[in-house]
Amino acid sequence: MATSRRGHGEGSVFYDERRKRWIALLDLGRDGTGKRQRVARSAKSKPDATAILRVLQGTNDRGDDP
Repeated sequence: MATSRRGHGEGSVFYDERRKRWIALLDLGRDGTGKRQRVARSAKSKPDATAILRVLQGTNDRGDDP
């Protein structure tokens, strides 16, 4: 059975072995010069990282800077 994937613009949550932390990553698209804009936050547990990602998505949807 294949793993489910997130849709475009939903961000991702993954474990960083080197830092031993969960990372919440949200891609904001590209700026005027074509450079990718991303926001990354770390957490100690996967549920915490997922909650952080939801907050980042909400601030991005409202048009605020994450």
